[in-house]
Amino acid sequence: DLYLPPYEPLRPGPAVVFVHGGFWKPFDRRMLQPITGLHGCVGVALANSGVATAVLSYRQRPEAASLQDALDDIAHAVRWAVDNIHEQGGDPTRIYLVGHSAGALFTSLLATEPEHLAKAGVTPGHVRGFAALAGPYDLERLAGFHDESLASEVRASLSAGDVERYSPERRVRPGVPPMLL
Repeated sequence: DLYLPPYEPLRPGPAVVFVHGGFWKPFDRRMLQPITGLHGCVGVALANSGVATAVLSYRQRPEAASLQDALDDIAHAVRWAVDNIHEQGGDPTRIYLVGHSAGALFTSLLATEPEHLAKAGVTPGHVRGFAALAGPYDLERLAGFHDESLASEVRASLSAGDVERYSPERRVRPGVPPMLL
């Protein structure tokens, strides 16, 4: 879903691609409609502040066989925003990725491992920054979480090497783009 400012901007402004949570306990961007939905309210609030916002969906468990499936979906959605946001008043060189919960995990992974975006054709000059809200930044800790049904879902979705590969906390190094956690 695309949420646009209620007025015509004087010049292209920043844009947000919002990634909702729910990889292991599937949510949808339109959850709790008919008003704006749980995640649509983010788009409405940002649009009312002059920020064009795309709230996207991605494959989740069990449809997604792996975390990589979801990352690929999200990277391609960012590419769509880069290619199309100018038509809606957004600046394709001022895109910010924002995620909540599992969406925070994915935006953090895109920040720490930019080859996921590059594979989808998004260059570093397009994404200005990342914000991750309440995310699981180390999958080993999440796999041992006190909610056993969630912990078992996480463990079932991981194969050898996935904890290291998909734990953004372990991937932080000099040169990572600006991030707000």
